[in-house]
Amino acid sequence: MADAESTPHPEPAPHGGRETSAQIRRLPLVPLRDDVVFPKLIVPLSVGRRTSIAAITTAMDRDKQVLLVAQKDPQIDDTVEKDLYAIGAIAEINGMRQTPAGVQMLVAGVQRAKIVRFTQFKPFIEVEVEVITDQVGEGLEMEAHMRSVKSLYEKYVESGAAVAPEVAATVSKTDDPVYLADLV
Repeated sequence: MADAESTPHPEPAPHGGRETSAQIRRLPLVPLRDDVVFPKLIVPLSVGRRTSIAAITTAMDRDKQVLLVAQKDPQIDDTVEKDLYAIGAIAEINGMRQTPAGVQMLVAGVQRAKIVRFTQFKPFIEVEVEVITDQVGEGLEMEAHMRSVKSLYEKYVESGAAVAPEVAATVSKTDDPVYLADLV
């Protein structure tokens, strides 16, 4: 297989908060035991499973992108389709290094995606995905909801929650409702 492939896939947009694109991409998948990665966020991850390391190696040889999906049960080592959530984040690997326990990497969430089909499980999991575009309302009601969320988050931080100051500052400054929801 060459680089991550894109093929047209016509499908009507669902009603609700998210819309899938008409593009199907094939990507290596890395299951996450206790982490969730969101678009626009940079996260350090440690990966030790042989299949996950193979997925990362393949991604580095291609376009440095993987699909990161949370596992339903973190105790499972050899994940299959039913063990994984269907929606995750396409992430770009910004750096990685080998350690005795596996691989440590820094990833940047790029965009949400939905698994359409599993194409293989060995030597790593590979999937076809559709990109999800967040659909957000506008106007005074959205602005009021954002002010309310920011106010509640500020109270949460003031109560002594372990929140990095730069995260709290970013929450108070953002005007993107999707990014605000992901940060909080």
